Amino acid sequence: MRKAFFLALAVVGCSKAETPADTTATVPPPPPAPAALTPAQVAGTWTGTSKREGTDSTVAFSVISTSDSTGKVVIAGVKDTVTTTTRFDADSMIVTSVAYKEPNVKGNPMVTFRSVGRLTGGKLVGTAAVMPASKPDSVIARFRWEATKAP
Repeated sequence: MRKAFFLALAVVGCSKAETPADTTATVPPPPPAPAALTPAQVAGTWTGTSKREGTDSTVAFSVISTSDSTGKVVIAGVKDTVTTTTRFDADSMIVTSVAYKEPNVKGNPMVTFRSVGRLTGGKLVGTAAVMPASKPDSVIARFRWEATKAP
């Protein structure tokens, strides 16, 4: 019994004390949020192309920003201009169209589109979804687009 006691005493005496974890270390701050996109940055006329996902076909368009929240889009093949509303949220703009007849979609249905874009390297880039005007929770097509400011 005495041997077991001395053995336990030797083990405890020879063991290294644990160093508690440093709880005073500071966590680095998160990176700063991107700068907010403003109406002034997207004001004017922009020209670009959109590419339907899953295809190589592109459609040319022009965007005319007419105020802080409204604009017009001229889509190649569409007879009339398409009126849009724009909302700014952080570094993005969300553009929603009124209903228009879309000749680039089979059957030429009345559709709307919703697009999200960001200013990257002097270009506007983003994605868009085209939905039937009568059933806005269904998506007919998705696009990636890019536009540069007209001189």
